[in-house]
Formats: sequence, C-alpha cells, structure tokens
Amino acid sequence: MKFFRDHIYHIYNRGNDGSKIFFVPDNYNFFLKKVSMCFKNNSHVLSFCLMPNHFHLLILVLSEEKKIPRRIGTMLSSYTQAVNKKNGKTGSLFQQNTKSKCIENIEYAETCFHYIHQNPLRAGLVTSYYDWPYSSWLDFMNLNSSGIDLVAKYVAMQLFSFSDYDDFFEKSIQTIDKAKIAKIWNPTRSDQ
Repeated sequence: MKFFRDHIYHIYNRGNDGSKIFFVPDNYNFFLKKVSMCFKNNSHVLSFCLMPNHFHLLILVLSEEKKIPRRIGTMLSSYTQAVNKKNGKTGSLFQQNTKSKCIENIEYAETCFHYIHQNPLRAGLVTSYYDWPYSSWLDFMNLNSSGIDLVAKYVAMQLFSFSDYDDFFEKSIQTIDKAKIAKIWNPTRSDQ
C-alpha cells in the first residue's frame, strides 16, 4: 500500500490469536518511542491507543510515501525482537498484515479519532478516560506523564475544529453511534 500526502490513515494490529502484545508498563512506552521514530519525518500522529492485545493509530501523512508500510513492519519487528529477548521467547507477537484504512471524510476521521480514545472504556478496562495511561486522550488534557511527545495536538485540534480543550473534552466523552463504530471496526471481531 502506498500512503498519500494529506490523507488520514487508521492503522491497527493485534496480537496473534488475540494474545497480549504489551506485558508490562515499560512495553507501552517502548512501543510509543518506536511509533515516534516510525512517523516523525513523514506524518503527524493525531491519536493513539495501546491496549493489552492491540493498538490503534490515526495519522496524517505529510508526504507521498511508499516506505511507510515497510517502516511499520520494521517497527513491529524491532519491538517484537526486543520484547521476546527480554522474555526469553520467540515468534511474532503481531498478526501478519497490519491494517491501514485511508479515511477521506473528515467527519468519519473525527469519529475514528474519538473511537480510538474510547477503546479502553468500551473494553471495560477502565471506567474513566483519566485511568488509561496508554492513550493520547491524556495528551490532549495535558496530563501525559510518559515524557514522549508523540501527538500533534495543535494539528488535530485544527483538523477536527475543536475550539479549545474544553470543546475537545465535551466531544470526546459523547457516545459514538454504533453505526459509526461499525464503519471503523468490524463488530464481529472479538478483540475490540
């Protein structure tokens, strides 16, 4: 797949057979550093959420790029090798083909943006956005404690026409219609 300039992509993958891909808190931060290196020169990360057995990224591509899929593959392989070495394991952590869905409608992109942030609540991992540290929602609330400056907050705020952080907060906590979610994620998948 080729990534095109000024297009938004929802990128996601999960562990093989629904297995965990993040085992300890340091794994999440290590993965975020890998994401930062993968996209720093050619994209803006608009939002992310890392869950125990899958991840979601929403990126805005800044330049036409054929190498992004290879960079994503390298990022996942490098992460897998480091985690396996630390845990004395072998084999791939991730499913073979990372999904990347081009989003050409800004309303749909905003729905995806909020859906990504709502993932930990929908999965029942937490009852408040404030309680999940591996999501860009905390970055938007200026509560990021990871020390990794990954999200292009100003770009996302402009792109989705949030007037300020209060507006972001109000829109982010609204429930997303199930029909909109069905377009973002296949509802028959068990790893939501």
